[in-house]
Amino acid sequence: MKSFLIYDSLIKRYVLLTVGLIVIAFMIAIFFKGELEIDFAIGVVCGYLNIFLLLKNYRFPLIPEVKEDSDELVMYTRVSLLIFFVLIEFGFLLAALF
Repeated sequence: MKSFLIYDSLIKRYVLLTVGLIVIAFMIAIFFKGELEIDFAIGVVCGYLNIFLLLKNYRFPLIPEVKEDSDELVMYTRVSLLIFFVLIEFGFLLAALF
């Protein structure tokens, strides 16, 4: 798991592309439903940005990037935040759609 977070791979690009396409599809569906507001759209983009920054291994406040000699706690913190942000992102999109 540590090598997945450290190195840029094709799988990470496919994950980011898939999440981005799903977010865009939900945004289009919410737009055609007539409930898309600008603050919600900005929030969705910021949520995707958090997912992108976590997968690309950028620094977060109080959470350093994962390196070869990093502690396991840093890696598990990043993975926990990634799962949390993905669930929150899709939860907000599903709640706005239905």
